Amino acid sequence: MRSSTIFALVILGILGVVIVKSLGYPYGARYFPLSVAIPTAALAVVQIVREVRAKTEPREVPRETQAPRKDIFGKYLTAPAWIVTLLLIVYLVGLLVGFPLFTFLYLRLHRQSWLLSIIVPLVILAVVYGGFVVGLQMPLYEGLLSELFM
Repeated sequence: MRSSTIFALVILGILGVVIVKSLGYPYGARYFPLSVAIPTAALAVVQIVREVRAKTEPREVPRETQAPRKDIFGKYLTAPAWIVTLLLIVYLVGLLVGFPLFTFLYLRLHRQSWLLSIIVPLVILAVVYGGFVVGLQMPLYEGLLSELFM
């Protein structure tokens, strides 16, 4: 069994626990965990089905095409750095501003076009605001800066 299949199974198990636990929450409190866990579990199931149906084994990468070791370690350090950056931005300015701001910074630092770097955060803002604030009528975390200045 491939490691990616095992990872998807572990994620599916964790999401199953989240779904079962959140069903015991009060009526309004269960919306957020269920709205995240159910679609994510569905995607994990799709991933598992795709990997089980795939018959080919991963090919060996020739030695000369493998990335240098220092590049691999750099990639391992950049992902946690981006996650910490997202957490800090959300902690400071809140969810509604933090997600689009982080997405804009990420796209611009990865040399994407200005058009894409503006449209994608606006879509994220519309989905988060329309889905959670308007649709589910959930108050979102507003950030430390709004608490300090309000």
